[in-house]
Amino acid sequence: MIVLIIILLVLLGLVLLIKNKPDNPLSKAVNKAVTKGAINAVIKEETGSDISIEQIQENMSPEDSEAVDEIIDKYSQSGLLPEAIDSLTSNGGDFASTAAELESQVSPEDIETLYELYARYGDAYE
Repeated sequence: MIVLIIILLVLLGLVLLIKNKPDNPLSKAVNKAVTKGAINAVIKEETGSDISIEQIQENMSPEDSEAVDEIIDKYSQSGLLPEAIDSLTSNGGDFASTAAELESQVSPEDIETLYELYARYGDAYE
């Protein structure tokens, strides 16, 4: 029970840190980890696979993996993640509806990059 309380206090502290100092390196790391966790949840929901974004990136060229990291970094710092979580919660966990709602906030260039990467690597995970 005490361990659970300590974990909750640490998580609360991280949430407050992120909210109050979003440019802090720890805040950025936590945002990125949460974003990757959300990506992994979407992968599992959409494919039924336990493959993670990290495993996918291991099979990419260094340039392509870096492109994925840049996109993740951009949107984990933009405030899109809390909005996605709110949207997902309000629409009952419907990933497709959430994606449709948030698509306009992702740049066309990033969408094109993600489609290109999917075309290159997607067959390996279907």
